[in-house]
Amino acid sequence: MSGIMEIKRDRHINMNISVHKFGGSSLGCKASFLRVINIIDENCLMGDWVVVSAAGKTTNRLLEIANLAVSEKHFAYEKLEALQTFQLSLIPSLTQEKTAELRQSINQDIALLSSYISKASLENLFIPEWLCFGELWSSRLLAALLNEKSQRAIAIDARNILRMQGEKVDLICSAQQLDNSGALENTLIKIATGFIASDSDNITQILGRNGSDYSASLFAYLSNAKKVVFWTDVSGVYSADPNIVKNAIAFDKLNWNVANILAQSGNPVLHANTVETLNDSDCEIQIKNSHFPKARGTKVVKHAPIYTPLVSKGSGFGLLCASWEHEVDTNQVAFKFTTNVGKNILIKNEYLAQYDKHKYNFKPVDLILSFGCERKFNDLLSSLDINVFHIHSFDEHYRFLITEDKVTDELYEVFHDVMCLESNASYIDLEHA
Repeated sequence: MSGIMEIKRDRHINMNISVHKFGGSSLGCKASFLRVINIIDENCLMGDWVVVSAAGKTTNRLLEIANLAVSEKHFAYEKLEALQTFQLSLIPSLTQEKTAELRQSINQDIALLSSYISKASLENLFIPEWLCFGELWSSRLLAALLNEKSQRAIAIDARNILRMQGEKVDLICSAQQLDNSGALENTLIKIATGFIASDSDNITQILGRNGSDYSASLFAYLSNAKKVVFWTDVSGVYSADPNIVKNAIAFDKLNWNVANILAQSGNPVLHANTVETLNDSDCEIQIKNSHFPKARGTKVVKHAPIYTPLVSKGSGFGLLCASWEHEVDTNQVAFKFTTNVGKNILIKNEYLAQYDKHKYNFKPVDLILSFGCERKFNDLLSSLDINVFHIHSFDEHYRFLITEDKVTDELYEVFHDVMCLESNASYIDLEHA
């Protein structure tokens, strides 16, 4: 990381840059795009970056079309026509010229996808070239809307900047691409595509599950941004998922170390690559709700001292014996641990689809992460009917429970309420612990 930091310091760029990321749930319909425009209008300055996901479930729809194209082309064409209708419906009232331009670009892309369907086979199906369109459509539309409001903006295809090296983005090469692009000196608001990048041969690649969050952290790191704001459908980080646990407590601040561990557990708000990319920077992370933009949200900072306990759950991880270690990309490993029957590797849930389940015979497991509530942990386990495969501790504050059982929403809520709400749940000062 140090080499890239030296490159950045020599740029003499604006140190007040912010990056704002909007996910698919924030861009699900025409009204959502208009709401995002208002958020940008109130929160962005010229020169800031905005990173966008595909609108709604567009990526899933493109993946379905690609898979249908191999064996059921008729249905693939029908799904593509429905997707075209959806994308065109997102265009609000703009000038006649701008509306025609957006419609033409979408129709040209749909025609290209139609040609993909006609040629598709198992041998030539390359998923990234299908999935990249969702983010491109979002970027173009948002830039057009901003320009219509006299907010000068430019759509940026991240494939021209972010360069992949294996599963990760090559930061030094990407910094050079960013320098060469002239984007850093451009004072327009930059609407960049999330999720997509390219390799050294300029072939489209995707950044995997939650890849747009990763994109946002990369642009924040490469541009020396002072903060990156993730606009989601929840108002920050809670002591548990507020969509599942009704008594979840919102945090105003979250310590960076806690955020790192939380991201490793499969947390739906914070993701491992996102936090890891910014570990060596001074960039602040904020999580805010695009549906309630005035809500305070959560700041992830390096020196937030005191925390209430929290519980997080992750589903669909893969347990693999260590004999396969030489065939596993270390970037895909959540962590390794040893039990009385040998060494084990825990594969992150977003990568399991890449493995032949018959060859590797991995064991599906769920996780429960607890932080700061160790005094209740063992008592609670003894009272619950749960098959504990292993309890992995990073230190005295963090515990991962690994289980072959499905962690139901009901069990998750019990864990949270006992460990986080009871009067003797511990508060921990990380700076003085």
